[in-house]
This record gives sequence, C-alpha cells and structure tokens, in this order.
Amino acid sequence: MEPGMTRLNQEMLEPLLVVEDSRSFASLLLGTIRQQLGHPVTLAKSYDEAVHAVQSAKTPFLLAILDLYIPGAPNGEIVDLIIKQGIPAIVLTGMYKKDLQDRIMAKGILDYFVKDNIGVIDSVIHFIRRFHKNKRIRVLAVDDSRSVRVLLANFLKRYGFEV
Repeated sequence: MEPGMTRLNQEMLEPLLVVEDSRSFASLLLGTIRQQLGHPVTLAKSYDEAVHAVQSAKTPFLLAILDLYIPGAPNGEIVDLIIKQGIPAIVLTGMYKKDLQDRIMAKGILDYFVKDNIGVIDSVIHFIRRFHKNKRIRVLAVDDSRSVRVLLANFLKRYGFEV
C-alpha cells in the first residue's frame, strides 16, 4: 500500500485487470501491486477468463495490464477486446519488435513494457501510480488551433487527466 494511504482511500481504489498466463510472473506482479498500491486485482489467465472478468465486473477497471500472447488469443486479440470495452490498458509482454509495438500502440494502448528483467515490475507500478494520480489532476488545453486542442485533450484524457 502506498505510504500515507488511509483505510478509506484504500477502499475507494478502482480494481485492476491483469491478463497473464505465467503463474510465477502473475504471482509476483499481483503481490507487488497489492503490497505497494493496495488496488484490488482480478487475474485472467486466458482470453475466456478475461471476457468473463470484463463481463462480470461490478466496478469499472481503472486499468488493464495485458500479456499479448495468452491461451485463446495467440495473436494479441486480447488488446482488441479490452480497447473495445473502453478499458485503458498497457501491454506487458516478453516480445519486443518495433513494428509490433507500433501496431499495438496504434490501437490505443497507453504503454508497452517488455518483460526482459525483474525491474519491469517497478516500471509498471510507477505507471499505475501515475495513472491513478492523473485522475485527480485537471488540465486546461490551450492552443489557437481547434484541431490541436482536440488532439491534445483526447491524448490527455487517455492518460486519465480531467481536461
């Protein structure tokens, strides 16, 4: 749990969805999220479990953390499911290819992390903490071009800011 967080604050935290088929990595990630952030976490180990988690969620997910290649979705179909549901998401995968990252990011994913060392969990925790805090920040987008203002506002909203 984040230092200085009260019980009341902990109860108000939105849940996170983690889609990860590696038992050991999921255990480490969920334990770290719960310990450092206090968010409730739903784990899905396959595409079907992710569909069920999304359909049965009583509270909207703050964020989804997605492994790209899971049972039932061997080609990254989980990204399309989550984006279609309007859930902000990041990808946390073992594969890095620039063209793959570009394609995934173009779908509206907020960030792309590679599971190449244990330190990536700290990066994900930092992202979640920042994304959660963004919801309490109001931003005024100012530009003399309406199209630039709209583009900027949409970008900021994707990252959770109130624009």
